[in-house]
Amino acid sequence: MSSSLVISSFGYIDATGWGGKEGSHRWDQSQGPLARALRWRMVSGSAYDRFGRMDLLSKYVSVAVEMLGLPLLENQDLPLETTMVMGTMGGCYGADLDFYRGTIQGDGPSPTMFAYTLPTIALGEIAIRHRLGGASYCFMAGADSGVLALWESAKLLEAGECQECVCIMADVLPQHAEKMVRNIYPGGELLTEYAYAFLLERNAHTPAHERSSLAEILISSPSDAADSIESWNLPSSLMGLLKEGRPGRLDIASPPASGLKEILSVIRCSTVT
Repeated sequence: MSSSLVISSFGYIDATGWGGKEGSHRWDQSQGPLARALRWRMVSGSAYDRFGRMDLLSKYVSVAVEMLGLPLLENQDLPLETTMVMGTMGGCYGADLDFYRGTIQGDGPSPTMFAYTLPTIALGEIAIRHRLGGASYCFMAGADSGVLALWESAKLLEAGECQECVCIMADVLPQHAEKMVRNIYPGGELLTEYAYAFLLERNAHTPAHERSSLAEILISSPSDAADSIESWNLPSSLMGLLKEGRPGRLDIASPPASGLKEILSVIRCSTVT
C-alpha cells in the first residue's frame, strides 16, 4: 500500500465561477454565460497576453491551473520535476468544428484556430506560462478520461518518474460540439463546461515548496476499500471533496484500460498538515 502521495492544491472553473485552495469567486449568472464573458483580467492580476487567442478548452485549463498557485518562474528556469496529465472526453472538438466551418464556408482555414485543433495544445500553453519541462499526457477515453488522468498521475509519482504532477480534468464544449460528443459516447453522462486541476506530490516534496497536504492518496487492493465511485462522476466528486474542507473519502477503481485491479483512495485531511 502506498501512503506517500498527497494532493496539496486544487483549482477550478465552471459555469458557477472559479477559485481554488485560497478562495473562490462566484459568477453572476445574470451577466450571461461565463464562457462567453471570460477575460483573463477577471481571474488574475498577472499578465497573460496569449489568453485572448486561445480556444475555450485552453482558456478554462489555463484558469484552473492558475488557481493552483504555482510560481511564475523566470525565463531561464525550466524544471523537469513537474509532469502534466489531462483527461478529457470532448477534447478540442469545438475548435475542430470551428476550423472546419471556416473552411467550408469559404472564409478559409484560420491559422490561429488551427493551432488549437489538438487537445494537447492546452497542456502546451500551461507549460509555456509556468515553465514546466516535464512530460505531458492527454487521455481521451470516454467517461474514464478523468479517472485515467488521476491514476496515471498517481502511478507516475509512485514510480518516481516525477516529484509533482498537475492532474487536469476538463471539458468545455459549445453546443454543436456537445452533440458530436454525445453521438460518440451515447447514453453516458457528460459535463460540458468545467476544468479542474489538482496538484499531486510526493509527501516529502511539499515542505521544500512551503505547501501542505489537503488529502492523502492510498492505493490498495479492492477488498480494502468501499464501493468505488462511477467514472463519469469523479471530476465533480473529487473537486467537491476538496472544496468542502471537511474529512471525507473517495474510493476510485482502476479503469479497465489500465490493466490494474486496484483502488485509489483520496482521503481528505481533517486539518491542513
